[in-house]
Amino acid sequence: MRSRFWILASLLLGIVCLCLYARGRAPLLSNDAFQYLDATRNFVSGECLCTHMAHFDEQVAVGHLPVPFTHFPAGYPLLIAAVSRLGFSPETAGFLIAAASYLLTLWLIWQVALELGAKPWAIALLSLVWMANSRALTDASAVGTEAIFTAAIMAIALLMVRDLRKDGASPWLLPPIGLIAGAAYDIRYAALFLLPVAGLYLLWRVWRTPRSRWAALSGIAGMLALTAAQMARNVAYTGSWRGGNNSVTRQPVGTVLSETVKAFFHLVFGDAVAFRGDIWMAVFGIAVVAIALAFFLAWRRHAFAGMGGFMGYAYLWLGGMFAVYIAGVMLTIMVTIAADITRYVRPAYPLALALIAPLFSIALRRKWIAAAIAMTAAILAIQLRSLTSPIGPGPERVASNLLNQQVEPGVTAAAWLEQHVEPGHVMVAVDGQALHYLLHRDVVTALHPPFTARAVDSEGYHSLMTRFHARYLVLFPSLGEDQLPEQAGTPFLRDLAAGSPPPVWLTQDERTPAIAIYECASCGD
Repeated sequence: MRSRFWILASLLLGIVCLCLYARGRAPLLSNDAFQYLDATRNFVSGECLCTHMAHFDEQVAVGHLPVPFTHFPAGYPLLIAAVSRLGFSPETAGFLIAAASYLLTLWLIWQVALELGAKPWAIALLSLVWMANSRALTDASAVGTEAIFTAAIMAIALLMVRDLRKDGASPWLLPPIGLIAGAAYDIRYAALFLLPVAGLYLLWRVWRTPRSRWAALSGIAGMLALTAAQMARNVAYTGSWRGGNNSVTRQPVGTVLSETVKAFFHLVFGDAVAFRGDIWMAVFGIAVVAIALAFFLAWRRHAFAGMGGFMGYAYLWLGGMFAVYIAGVMLTIMVTIAADITRYVRPAYPLALALIAPLFSIALRRKWIAAAIAMTAAILAIQLRSLTSPIGPGPERVASNLLNQQVEPGVTAAAWLEQHVEPGHVMVAVDGQALHYLLHRDVVTALHPPFTARAVDSEGYHSLMTRFHARYLVLFPSLGEDQLPEQAGTPFLRDLAAGSPPPVWLTQDERTPAIAIYECASCGD
Protein backbone atom coordinates (compact mmCIF):
# COMPACT_ATOMS: atom_id res chain seq x y z
CA MET A 1 0.00 0.00 0.00
CA ARG A 2 2.88 2.38 0.80
CA SER A 3 4.37 1.71 -2.63
CA ARG A 4 1.08 2.57 -4.33
CA PHE A 5 1.04 5.92 -2.56
CA TRP A 6 4.61 6.67 -3.63
CA ILE A 7 3.88 5.64 -7.23
CA LEU A 8 0.73 7.77 -7.41
CA ALA A 9 2.55 10.76 -5.94
CA SER A 10 5.38 10.27 -8.42
CA LEU A 11 3.00 10.09 -11.39
CA LEU A 12 1.13 13.20 -10.25
CA LEU A 13 4.41 15.07 -9.90
CA GLY A 14 5.43 13.81 -13.34
CA ILE A 15 2.20 15.18 -14.81
CA VAL A 16 2.91 18.56 -13.17
CA CYS A 17 6.46 18.61 -14.56
CA LEU A 18 5.23 17.71 -18.02
CA CYS A 19 2.45 20.31 -18.01
CA LEU A 20 4.81 23.05 -16.84
CA TYR A 21 7.41 22.16 -19.46
CA ALA A 22 5.07 21.46 -22.40
CA ARG A 23 2.83 24.46 -21.88
CA GLY A 24 3.33 26.82 -24.80
CA ARG A 25 5.93 24.51 -26.37
CA ALA A 26 4.26 21.25 -27.34
CA PRO A 27 4.15 19.76 -29.78
CA LEU A 28 7.84 20.27 -30.51
CA LEU A 29 8.68 19.50 -34.12
CA SER A 30 11.98 18.54 -35.69
CA ASN A 31 13.18 17.63 -39.17
CA ASP A 32 12.50 13.96 -38.40
CA ALA A 33 9.00 14.91 -37.24
CA PHE A 34 8.29 16.52 -40.61
CA GLN A 35 9.02 13.20 -42.30
CA TYR A 36 6.85 11.26 -39.84
CA LEU A 37 3.96 13.67 -40.25
CA ASP A 38 4.22 13.73 -44.03
CA ALA A 39 4.20 9.93 -44.18
CA THR A 40 1.21 9.88 -41.84
CA ARG A 41 -0.80 12.34 -43.93
CA ASN A 42 0.02 10.53 -47.15
CA PHE A 43 -1.07 7.23 -45.64
CA VAL A 44 -4.28 8.65 -44.15
CA SER A 45 -5.15 10.28 -47.48
CA GLY A 46 -4.90 6.88 -49.18
CA GLU A 47 -1.88 7.79 -51.30
CA CYS A 48 0.96 5.64 -49.92
CA LEU A 49 3.23 5.21 -46.92
CA CYS A 50 5.72 7.61 -48.44
CA THR A 51 7.12 11.10 -48.19
CA HIS A 52 7.19 14.02 -50.60
CA MET A 53 10.58 15.21 -49.42
CA ALA A 54 13.94 13.68 -50.32
CA HIS A 55 16.60 14.48 -47.76
CA PHE A 56 18.91 11.53 -47.17
CA ASP A 57 21.02 9.98 -49.91
CA GLU A 58 18.90 6.86 -50.22
CA GLN A 59 15.80 9.03 -50.65
CA VAL A 60 17.45 11.13 -53.34
CA ALA A 61 18.71 7.96 -55.04
CA VAL A 62 15.11 7.00 -55.90
CA GLY A 63 15.17 9.84 -58.43
CA HIS A 64 11.57 10.97 -58.06
CA LEU A 65 9.00 12.03 -55.49
CA PRO A 66 7.26 10.71 -53.50
CA VAL A 67 9.76 8.21 -52.10
CA PRO A 68 8.89 5.15 -49.98
CA PHE A 69 9.13 5.78 -46.26
CA THR A 70 12.05 3.52 -45.36
CA HIS A 71 14.75 5.71 -43.84
CA PHE A 72 12.70 5.41 -40.66
CA PRO A 73 10.54 2.39 -39.74
CA ALA A 74 6.91 2.50 -40.80
CA GLY A 75 5.43 1.77 -37.38
CA TYR A 76 5.47 5.27 -35.91
CA PRO A 77 3.52 7.01 -38.72
CA LEU A 78 1.00 4.17 -38.56
CA LEU A 79 0.67 4.66 -34.80
CA ILE A 80 0.14 8.41 -35.24
CA ALA A 81 -2.47 7.64 -37.89
CA ALA A 82 -4.27 5.28 -35.51
CA VAL A 83 -4.36 7.83 -32.67
CA SER A 84 -5.41 10.64 -35.01
CA ARG A 85 -8.49 8.56 -35.88
CA LEU A 86 -9.79 9.62 -32.46
CA GLY A 87 -10.16 13.14 -33.82
CA PHE A 88 -6.72 14.57 -33.12
CA SER A 89 -4.43 16.26 -35.60
CA PRO A 90 -1.30 14.24 -36.43
CA GLU A 91 0.79 16.73 -34.44
CA THR A 92 -1.43 16.38 -31.37
CA ALA A 93 -1.52 12.61 -31.76
CA GLY A 94 2.28 12.49 -31.80
CA PHE A 95 2.47 14.64 -28.68
CA LEU A 96 -0.09 12.51 -26.83
CA ILE A 97 1.88 9.36 -27.65
CA ALA A 98 5.06 10.95 -26.32
CA ALA A 99 3.43 12.32 -23.15
CA ALA A 100 1.78 8.99 -22.34
CA SER A 101 5.09 7.20 -22.96
CA TYR A 102 6.90 9.54 -20.56
CA LEU A 103 4.42 8.75 -17.77
CA LEU A 104 4.47 5.05 -18.62
CA THR A 105 8.28 5.05 -18.37
CA LEU A 106 8.04 6.69 -14.96
CA TRP A 107 5.62 3.98 -13.79
CA LEU A 108 7.85 1.27 -15.24
CA ILE A 109 10.90 2.60 -13.36
CA TRP A 110 8.95 2.04 -10.17
CA GLN A 111 7.76 -1.41 -11.17
CA VAL A 112 11.16 -2.71 -12.26
CA ALA A 113 12.93 -1.31 -9.21
CA LEU A 114 10.29 -2.67 -6.81
CA GLU A 115 10.52 -6.11 -8.40
CA LEU A 116 14.27 -5.95 -7.78
CA GLY A 117 13.66 -5.20 -4.11
CA ALA A 118 14.40 -1.47 -4.03
CA LYS A 119 13.06 0.67 -1.20
CA PRO A 120 10.49 3.35 -2.09
CA TRP A 121 12.76 6.17 -0.89
CA ALA A 122 15.52 5.10 -3.31
CA ILE A 123 13.12 4.82 -6.26
CA ALA A 124 11.53 8.16 -5.38
CA LEU A 125 14.88 9.93 -5.50
CA LEU A 126 15.95 8.35 -8.77
CA SER A 127 12.54 8.81 -10.39
CA LEU A 128 12.86 12.52 -9.59
CA VAL A 129 16.09 12.52 -11.60
CA TRP A 130 14.15 11.10 -14.56
CA MET A 131 10.93 13.09 -14.38
CA ALA A 132 12.79 16.43 -14.14
CA ASN A 133 15.30 15.54 -16.85
CA SER A 134 15.26 18.20 -19.56
CA ARG A 135 15.87 15.64 -22.30
CA ALA A 136 13.08 13.38 -21.04
CA LEU A 137 10.65 16.31 -20.91
CA THR A 138 11.70 17.45 -24.37
CA ASP A 139 11.00 13.96 -25.74
CA ALA A 140 7.67 13.93 -23.90
CA SER A 141 6.67 17.20 -25.61
CA ALA A 142 7.79 16.27 -29.11
CA VAL A 143 6.62 14.38 -32.16
CA GLY A 144 9.25 11.65 -32.27
CA THR A 145 10.03 8.05 -31.41
CA GLU A 146 12.34 8.61 -28.44
CA ALA A 147 9.71 8.58 -25.68
CA ILE A 148 7.81 5.50 -26.85
CA PHE A 149 11.04 3.62 -27.56
CA THR A 150 12.22 4.35 -24.01
CA ALA A 151 8.97 2.95 -22.65
CA ALA A 152 9.43 -0.17 -24.79
CA ILE A 153 12.87 -0.84 -23.28
CA MET A 154 11.45 -0.54 -19.77
CA ALA A 155 8.47 -2.74 -20.62
CA ILE A 156 10.79 -5.51 -21.80
CA ALA A 157 12.83 -5.11 -18.61
CA LEU A 158 9.72 -5.40 -16.42
CA LEU A 159 8.52 -8.55 -18.19
CA MET A 160 11.95 -10.14 -17.85
CA VAL A 161 12.32 -9.34 -14.16
CA ARG A 162 8.82 -10.58 -13.33
CA ASP A 163 9.42 -13.76 -15.27
CA LEU A 164 12.69 -14.27 -13.41
CA ARG A 165 11.02 -13.73 -10.06
CA LYS A 166 8.38 -16.33 -10.94
CA ASP A 167 11.06 -18.61 -12.44
CA GLY A 168 9.02 -19.16 -15.58
CA ALA A 169 5.85 -20.14 -13.73
CA SER A 170 3.78 -17.53 -15.61
CA PRO A 171 4.28 -18.34 -19.30
CA TRP A 172 2.00 -15.48 -20.39
CA LEU A 173 4.86 -13.06 -19.55
CA LEU A 174 7.05 -14.47 -22.33
CA PRO A 175 5.24 -13.72 -25.64
CA PRO A 176 5.04 -9.96 -24.94
CA ILE A 177 8.83 -9.81 -24.55
CA GLY A 178 9.30 -10.82 -28.18
CA LEU A 179 6.31 -8.85 -29.43
CA ILE A 180 7.41 -5.60 -27.79
CA ALA A 181 10.99 -6.03 -29.02
CA GLY A 182 9.72 -6.63 -32.57
CA ALA A 183 7.27 -3.73 -32.38
CA ALA A 184 10.06 -1.49 -31.07
CA TYR A 185 12.09 -2.29 -34.19
CA ASP A 186 9.10 -1.31 -36.32
CA ILE A 187 9.15 2.07 -34.56
CA ARG A 188 12.88 2.75 -34.22
CA TYR A 189 15.72 0.90 -35.93
CA ALA A 190 17.88 1.16 -32.80
CA ALA A 191 15.75 -1.67 -31.38
CA LEU A 192 17.96 -3.91 -33.49
CA PHE A 193 20.24 -3.88 -30.44
CA LEU A 194 17.45 -5.11 -28.17
CA LEU A 195 16.65 -8.15 -30.31
CA PRO A 196 19.71 -10.29 -29.45
CA VAL A 197 19.16 -10.12 -25.69
CA ALA A 198 15.39 -10.56 -25.97
CA GLY A 199 15.86 -13.54 -28.28
CA LEU A 200 18.56 -15.12 -26.11
CA TYR A 201 16.42 -14.65 -23.02
CA LEU A 202 13.49 -16.47 -24.62
CA LEU A 203 15.77 -19.26 -25.83
CA TRP A 204 17.23 -19.53 -22.34
CA ARG A 205 13.72 -19.86 -20.95
CA VAL A 206 12.99 -22.63 -23.50
CA TRP A 207 16.03 -24.52 -22.23
CA ARG A 208 15.58 -23.80 -18.53
CA THR A 209 11.80 -24.18 -18.15
CA PRO A 210 10.36 -26.81 -20.52
CA ARG A 211 6.77 -26.09 -19.41
CA SER A 212 7.16 -22.55 -20.76
CA ARG A 213 8.69 -23.72 -24.03
CA TRP A 214 5.79 -22.91 -26.32
CA ALA A 215 5.14 -19.51 -24.76
CA ALA A 216 8.80 -18.57 -25.21
CA LEU A 217 8.86 -19.89 -28.77
CA SER A 218 5.74 -17.90 -29.60
CA GLY A 219 7.51 -14.79 -28.33
CA ILE A 220 10.46 -15.53 -30.62
CA ALA A 221 8.10 -16.13 -33.54
CA GLY A 222 6.30 -12.83 -32.91
CA MET A 223 9.58 -10.94 -32.68
CA LEU A 224 10.87 -12.46 -35.91
CA ALA A 225 7.60 -11.82 -37.73
CA LEU A 226 7.46 -8.15 -36.78
CA THR A 227 11.10 -7.46 -37.59
CA ALA A 228 10.98 -9.50 -40.80
CA ALA A 229 7.93 -7.56 -42.00
CA GLN A 230 9.80 -4.25 -41.74
CA MET A 231 12.97 -5.69 -43.26
CA ALA A 232 11.06 -7.28 -46.13
CA ARG A 233 9.37 -3.95 -46.87
CA ASN A 234 12.77 -2.26 -46.92
CA VAL A 235 14.19 -4.88 -49.27
CA ALA A 236 11.20 -4.53 -51.60
CA TYR A 237 11.65 -0.77 -51.91
CA THR A 238 15.40 -0.27 -51.55
CA GLY A 239 17.04 -3.67 -52.02
CA SER A 240 18.47 -3.48 -48.50
CA TRP A 241 17.01 -4.68 -45.19
CA ARG A 242 18.41 -1.47 -43.70
CA GLY A 243 16.00 0.63 -45.75
CA GLY A 244 18.80 2.20 -47.70
CA ASN A 245 20.58 3.52 -44.60
CA ASN A 246 23.93 2.73 -46.15
CA SER A 247 25.64 6.13 -45.87
CA VAL A 248 28.98 5.55 -44.16
CA THR A 249 31.26 7.74 -42.08
CA ARG A 250 34.28 6.76 -40.03
CA GLN A 251 34.73 7.89 -36.43
CA PRO A 252 37.77 6.82 -34.37
CA VAL A 253 37.03 4.55 -31.42
CA GLY A 254 38.57 7.06 -29.01
CA THR A 255 36.33 9.83 -30.29
CA VAL A 256 33.22 7.71 -29.90
CA LEU A 257 34.22 6.66 -26.38
CA SER A 258 34.78 10.24 -25.29
CA GLU A 259 31.55 11.39 -26.92
CA THR A 260 29.67 8.61 -25.13
CA VAL A 261 31.03 9.77 -21.78
CA LYS A 262 30.03 13.33 -22.63
CA ALA A 263 26.59 12.11 -23.69
CA PHE A 264 25.91 10.50 -20.31
CA PHE A 265 27.24 13.57 -18.53
CA HIS A 266 24.86 15.82 -20.47
CA LEU A 267 22.06 13.34 -20.02
CA VAL A 268 22.43 13.48 -16.24
CA PHE A 269 22.99 17.23 -15.91
CA GLY A 270 21.36 18.73 -19.01
CA ASP A 271 23.00 20.35 -22.00
CA ALA A 272 21.11 23.57 -22.63
CA VAL A 273 23.69 25.50 -20.61
CA ALA A 274 27.45 25.24 -20.44
CA PHE A 275 29.15 23.26 -17.69
CA ARG A 276 30.48 25.29 -14.82
CA GLY A 277 32.05 24.37 -11.52
CA ASP A 278 29.88 25.77 -8.73
CA ILE A 279 28.45 24.86 -5.36
CA TRP A 280 26.01 22.34 -6.81
CA MET A 281 28.69 20.51 -8.75
CA ALA A 282 30.77 20.44 -5.56
CA VAL A 283 27.80 19.03 -3.63
CA PHE A 284 27.37 16.38 -6.31
CA GLY A 285 31.04 15.42 -6.16
CA ILE A 286 31.07 15.16 -2.36
CA ALA A 287 27.84 13.14 -2.40
CA VAL A 288 29.22 10.71 -4.98
CA VAL A 289 32.37 10.19 -2.91
CA ALA A 290 30.22 9.52 0.17
CA ILE A 291 28.05 7.06 -1.76
CA ALA A 292 31.15 5.29 -3.06
CA LEU A 293 32.42 4.98 0.52
CA ALA A 294 29.04 3.61 1.62
CA PHE A 295 29.19 1.02 -1.18
CA PHE A 296 32.70 0.02 -0.12
CA LEU A 297 31.63 -0.42 3.50
CA ALA A 298 28.56 -2.40 2.41
CA TRP A 299 30.79 -4.66 0.35
CA ARG A 300 33.13 -5.14 3.31
CA ARG A 301 30.25 -6.32 5.50
CA HIS A 302 28.98 -8.60 2.68
CA ALA A 303 25.73 -6.68 2.28
CA PHE A 304 25.61 -7.64 -1.41
CA ALA A 305 26.18 -11.33 -0.76
CA GLY A 306 22.46 -12.05 -1.03
CA MET A 307 22.26 -10.83 -4.63
CA GLY A 308 22.59 -14.30 -6.11
CA GLY A 309 19.75 -16.35 -7.51
CA PHE A 310 16.92 -14.18 -8.80
CA MET A 311 18.82 -10.90 -8.33
CA GLY A 312 21.91 -12.28 -10.01
CA TYR A 313 19.97 -13.42 -13.07
CA ALA A 314 18.06 -10.11 -13.17
CA TYR A 315 21.21 -8.00 -13.17
CA LEU A 316 22.85 -10.31 -15.70
CA TRP A 317 20.01 -10.03 -18.21
CA LEU A 318 19.02 -6.41 -17.66
CA GLY A 319 22.63 -5.26 -17.39
CA GLY A 320 23.37 -7.26 -20.54
CA MET A 321 20.51 -5.57 -22.38
CA PHE A 322 21.84 -2.16 -21.31
CA ALA A 323 25.42 -3.00 -22.34
CA VAL A 324 24.50 -4.50 -25.72
CA TYR A 325 22.28 -1.54 -26.56
CA ILE A 326 24.96 1.03 -25.67
CA ALA A 327 27.61 -0.94 -27.58
CA GLY A 328 25.31 -1.10 -30.60
CA VAL A 329 24.72 2.64 -30.49
CA MET A 330 28.46 3.31 -30.28
CA LEU A 331 29.09 1.05 -33.27
CA THR A 332 26.37 2.87 -35.21
CA ILE A 333 27.93 6.25 -34.45
CA MET A 334 31.29 4.91 -35.65
CA VAL A 335 30.11 3.77 -39.09
CA THR A 336 26.99 5.77 -40.07
CA ILE A 337 25.87 9.39 -40.34
CA ALA A 338 24.10 9.17 -36.96
CA ALA A 339 25.65 11.95 -34.88
CA ASP A 340 23.71 12.96 -31.74
CA ILE A 341 24.87 10.22 -29.40
CA THR A 342 23.03 11.68 -26.40
CA ARG A 343 19.79 11.22 -28.30
CA TYR A 344 20.55 7.57 -28.96
CA VAL A 345 21.75 6.55 -25.49
CA ARG A 346 19.07 8.28 -23.42
CA PRO A 347 16.37 5.58 -23.97
CA ALA A 348 18.54 3.30 -21.78
CA TYR A 349 18.88 5.87 -18.99
CA PRO A 350 15.70 4.90 -17.06
CA LEU A 351 16.85 1.27 -17.06
CA ALA A 352 20.13 2.34 -15.44
CA LEU A 353 18.19 4.27 -12.78
CA ALA A 354 15.97 1.26 -12.05
CA LEU A 355 19.06 -0.95 -11.64
CA ILE A 356 20.76 1.56 -9.32
CA ALA A 357 17.77 1.87 -6.95
CA PRO A 358 18.14 -1.61 -5.34
CA LEU A 359 21.87 -1.03 -4.87
CA PHE A 360 21.14 2.23 -3.08
CA SER A 361 18.59 0.42 -0.91
CA ILE A 362 21.20 -2.13 0.18
CA ALA A 363 24.24 0.10 0.59
CA LEU A 364 22.76 3.34 1.92
CA ARG A 365 21.37 3.11 5.42
CA ARG A 366 20.59 5.76 8.01
CA LYS A 367 22.97 8.71 7.64
CA TRP A 368 24.15 7.56 4.19
CA ILE A 369 20.71 8.29 2.76
CA ALA A 370 21.56 11.97 3.17
CA ALA A 371 24.27 11.52 0.52
CA ALA A 372 21.70 10.21 -1.97
CA ILE A 373 19.40 13.13 -1.17
CA ALA A 374 22.26 15.59 -1.67
CA MET A 375 23.23 13.96 -4.98
CA THR A 376 19.64 14.14 -6.22
CA ALA A 377 19.28 17.76 -5.12
CA ALA A 378 22.47 18.69 -6.96
CA ILE A 379 21.36 16.97 -10.16
CA LEU A 380 17.97 18.68 -10.02
CA ALA A 381 19.52 22.09 -9.36
CA ILE A 382 21.88 21.73 -12.31
CA GLN A 383 19.10 20.38 -14.55
CA LEU A 384 17.02 23.41 -13.62
CA ARG A 385 19.37 25.55 -15.69
CA SER A 386 18.43 23.56 -18.78
CA LEU A 387 14.75 23.48 -17.84
CA THR A 388 14.56 27.25 -17.45
CA SER A 389 16.80 28.23 -20.35
CA PRO A 390 14.89 29.64 -23.33
CA ILE A 391 14.20 27.24 -26.18
CA GLY A 392 14.64 28.72 -29.61
CA PRO A 393 11.81 28.49 -32.12
CA GLY A 394 11.48 25.22 -33.97
CA PRO A 395 12.60 24.95 -37.58
CA GLU A 396 9.05 25.32 -38.85
CA ARG A 397 8.61 28.60 -36.96
CA VAL A 398 11.92 29.96 -38.19
CA ALA A 399 11.03 29.05 -41.78
CA SER A 400 7.51 30.44 -41.38
CA ASN A 401 8.83 33.82 -40.23
CA LEU A 402 11.14 33.99 -43.23
CA LEU A 403 8.49 32.87 -45.71
CA ASN A 404 6.03 35.47 -44.43
CA GLN A 405 8.35 38.31 -45.41
CA GLN A 406 7.62 40.10 -48.68
CA VAL A 407 9.75 39.51 -51.76
CA GLU A 408 7.61 41.85 -53.85
CA PRO A 409 5.13 44.51 -52.77
CA GLY A 410 2.18 42.65 -51.27
CA VAL A 411 3.65 39.22 -52.10
CA THR A 412 5.24 37.06 -49.41
CA ALA A 413 7.91 34.50 -50.17
CA ALA A 414 5.43 31.75 -49.33
CA ALA A 415 2.85 33.10 -51.78
CA TRP A 416 5.51 33.54 -54.46
CA LEU A 417 6.66 29.93 -54.14
CA GLU A 418 3.10 28.60 -54.08
CA GLN A 419 2.38 30.51 -57.30
CA HIS A 420 5.51 29.36 -59.11
CA VAL A 421 5.83 25.79 -57.84
CA GLU A 422 2.67 23.90 -58.70
CA PRO A 423 1.60 20.88 -56.64
CA GLY A 424 3.52 17.84 -57.81
CA HIS A 425 6.48 19.92 -58.99
CA VAL A 426 9.80 19.86 -57.13
CA MET A 427 12.06 22.52 -55.69
CA VAL A 428 15.47 22.22 -54.03
CA ALA A 429 15.98 24.05 -50.75
CA VAL A 430 17.96 24.41 -47.58
CA ASP A 431 15.80 23.76 -44.51
CA GLY A 432 13.73 21.92 -47.07
CA GLN A 433 11.90 19.63 -44.67
CA ALA A 434 10.40 22.58 -42.80
CA LEU A 435 9.67 24.23 -46.16
CA HIS A 436 7.72 21.17 -47.31
CA TYR A 437 5.82 21.03 -44.02
CA LEU A 438 4.68 24.64 -44.45
CA LEU A 439 4.04 24.81 -48.21
CA HIS A 440 3.09 21.20 -49.02
CA ARG A 441 5.27 21.25 -52.10
CA ASP A 442 7.66 18.47 -53.12
CA VAL A 443 11.18 19.29 -51.94
CA VAL A 444 14.65 17.86 -52.37
CA THR A 445 16.61 19.17 -49.42
CA ALA A 446 20.24 20.15 -49.10
CA LEU A 447 22.27 17.90 -46.81
CA HIS A 448 25.31 18.85 -44.75
CA PRO A 449 28.40 17.67 -46.72
CA PRO A 450 29.78 15.30 -44.01
CA PHE A 451 26.53 13.34 -44.17
CA THR A 452 26.22 12.88 -47.92
CA ALA A 453 28.11 11.17 -50.70
CA ARG A 454 26.47 13.19 -53.47
CA ALA A 455 28.28 16.05 -55.18
CA VAL A 456 27.55 19.38 -53.53
CA ASP A 457 29.34 21.76 -55.87
CA SER A 458 27.74 23.78 -58.66
CA GLU A 459 27.67 20.87 -61.09
CA GLY A 460 26.35 18.55 -58.42
CA TYR A 461 23.38 20.80 -57.72
CA HIS A 462 22.81 21.36 -61.43
CA SER A 463 22.66 17.60 -61.92
CA LEU A 464 20.38 17.19 -58.89
CA MET A 465 17.91 19.82 -60.08
CA THR A 466 17.92 18.44 -63.62
CA ARG A 467 17.27 14.93 -62.37
CA PHE A 468 14.22 15.99 -60.35
CA HIS A 469 13.08 18.61 -62.90
CA ALA A 470 13.38 21.18 -60.11
CA ARG A 471 13.15 24.72 -61.42
CA TYR A 472 13.84 26.65 -58.20
CA LEU A 473 16.59 26.67 -55.57
CA VAL A 474 15.69 28.32 -52.24
CA LEU A 475 18.21 29.65 -49.72
CA PHE A 476 17.90 31.52 -46.42
CA PRO A 477 20.83 34.00 -46.26
CA SER A 478 19.99 35.32 -42.79
CA LEU A 479 20.42 31.95 -41.05
CA GLY A 480 23.84 31.05 -39.68
CA GLU A 481 25.77 27.83 -39.30
CA ASP A 482 24.05 26.83 -36.05
CA GLN A 483 20.65 26.85 -37.79
CA LEU A 484 21.60 25.82 -41.33
CA PRO A 485 24.88 23.86 -41.34
CA GLU A 486 24.08 22.55 -44.82
CA GLN A 487 24.08 26.09 -46.20
CA ALA A 488 27.10 27.34 -44.28
CA GLY A 489 29.06 24.14 -44.83
CA THR A 490 28.58 23.93 -48.60
CA PRO A 491 30.78 26.48 -50.41
CA PHE A 492 28.48 26.65 -53.46
CA LEU A 493 25.39 27.39 -51.35
CA ARG A 494 27.26 29.63 -48.92
CA ASP A 495 28.54 31.82 -51.75
CA LEU A 496 25.09 32.08 -53.32
CA ALA A 497 23.56 32.97 -49.95
CA ALA A 498 26.21 35.66 -49.51
CA GLY A 499 25.26 37.22 -52.85
CA SER A 500 28.01 35.93 -55.14
CA PRO A 501 27.09 35.89 -58.84
CA PRO A 502 25.35 32.62 -59.73
CA PRO A 503 26.74 30.22 -62.33
CA VAL A 504 25.46 30.54 -65.88
CA TRP A 505 22.83 27.86 -65.39
CA LEU A 506 21.14 29.83 -62.57
CA THR A 507 19.41 33.19 -62.50
CA GLN A 508 18.33 35.10 -59.42
CA ASP A 509 14.57 35.63 -59.31
CA GLU A 510 14.07 37.11 -55.84
CA ARG A 511 16.39 38.23 -53.09
CA THR A 512 15.82 39.80 -49.68
CA PRO A 513 17.90 39.63 -46.50
CA ALA A 514 15.72 36.68 -45.48
CA ILE A 515 15.35 34.57 -48.63
CA ALA A 516 17.02 34.06 -51.99
CA ILE A 517 15.28 32.24 -54.84
CA TYR A 518 17.24 31.09 -57.88
CA GLU A 519 15.84 29.63 -61.10
CA CYS A 520 17.20 27.01 -63.46
CA ALA A 521 14.85 27.26 -66.44
CA SER A 522 16.39 24.31 -68.27
CA CYS A 523 16.26 22.07 -65.18
CA GLY A 524 12.47 22.25 -65.02
CA ASP A 525 11.96 20.95 -68.57
